[in-house]
Amino acid sequence: EEPTSYERTHIYLPQEEEEENDFEDDDSFFDADEYWNDCPSTYASESQEQQQQYQYSQHSQQHPPQHLFVPAVSSPEVVVPPIDEHLRTIPEVMESADILLANPPQCLDKNTKDSVLYVGQGEVAHAVGSQCDIVASDKATTCHIVAFRSTSCGNPHQPLVSMTHIDSDEYEMCLRNMIQHHKAHHSNMTPMMEMELKVEDPFLQYGHEDEKKDDEDNHYYHHHHHNNHNNSTTTTTTTTTTTMIDMDIHIMGGFNDEDGCSRQISESTMRLLVQIAQEEQHSLKMTLKTCAITSMNDTGYQCPLGRGLGINIVTGDVFLCQVSTDIVGPQSTLRGVRLWASPPHSETTTKQLTTIHSSYSNELVITPFHFESFKEIDALLRLPDDIMIRYTSTSPQVEEDDFCTNVRQTLRYMRTIESSMVFGVGLDQPLTYRRQRSCDGTLTNDWIRTN
Repeated sequence: EEPTSYERTHIYLPQEEEEENDFEDDDSFFDADEYWNDCPSTYASESQEQQQQYQYSQHSQQHPPQHLFVPAVSSPEVVVPPIDEHLRTIPEVMESADILLANPPQCLDKNTKDSVLYVGQGEVAHAVGSQCDIVASDKATTCHIVAFRSTSCGNPHQPLVSMTHIDSDEYEMCLRNMIQHHKAHHSNMTPMMEMELKVEDPFLQYGHEDEKKDDEDNHYYHHHHHNNHNNSTTTTTTTTTTTMIDMDIHIMGGFNDEDGCSRQISESTMRLLVQIAQEEQHSLKMTLKTCAITSMNDTGYQCPLGRGLGINIVTGDVFLCQVSTDIVGPQSTLRGVRLWASPPHSETTTKQLTTIHSSYSNELVITPFHFESFKEIDALLRLPDDIMIRYTSTSPQVEEDDFCTNVRQTLRYMRTIESSMVFGVGLDQPLTYRRQRSCDGTLTNDWIRTN
């Protein structure tokens, strides 16, 4: 067996603080038996301040950023350690995990004053600060939640946040498209320009019809005609920009499950991000700001520590969260049905993530898709919870208490509702919703149908 070698990537590590921190716990991780209940109070209280200080420290000339190194896969004979085990050996990465996992999840519910954009499993959402305060997802076990936040120096655009909740390693093009959306945002591109880049996202067909109406809320459109620096090709999904974009990566999810599903997602996602950072090194500066994946997110008893991730668009702070059904947004059951729906009738069976919200539009869009009942649905519904969960979950031992309730609700919807009843006979009528405002103009967590 050849010894493991390591390659330098174009992903940067978060920089150390200039001032000494007051962490009372010097361990790289806290005891699983005592997590959250007995974590040091100083450690917990400083998490947001630490994250905020990280935001622009990468620009410091006195402390140049360090590159992330990963095990190189040069031949089949090379013994490569799992990516999460390797990341555990990097102090900056483990510190980011400790900061995230130090506090218990924040409960986002109807009493939350912030406006929240919820991202379900298999969904993607992009947003700027004028559209909502927080983007969040939860209920991840083997799944991973990935968030990107980008800014560009000297550019009037608001910071852009994107989030997705992935359940497998089959979403390469979808993750690449998320990156391109950030480049388009900072390059003054319109939805039509993105479509010309062959970005295969049905949302682009529906999700910008209210573009002009959103001018006063979304500064993105104030500059969308200035596209002198945009270049595109018909063979690759890329956008050229003359402005260097700072992009923070936050990724959380998985645990030490017996089947290795979590590790497979961790490995493929991190390797893909390394590849993208290499390809986009002249336009993107990607920093791994937060990483708590697989073994890094395990209690020590094959159970995930963090299941939900939220990010504040303006400050960039990330935190564990749990989202109440009160504020997950419209048609949560229908959106869950998509996970059970048959793949589209096409030559490719590539899995796709579904974009529900974009910086182009203040509308949440549920794009049409085909779904129908299946012959085993009644038998599945008759199963008791302890048996049903074995057939419907990749991690039956650690699912939340409402898992089977949600599955039953989804299956009953599929059994009684036809897709043509929702999206029209031709499946060409999306459902669009707009966030409502309170009397003083503040964005709320209520939505109203607009079509």
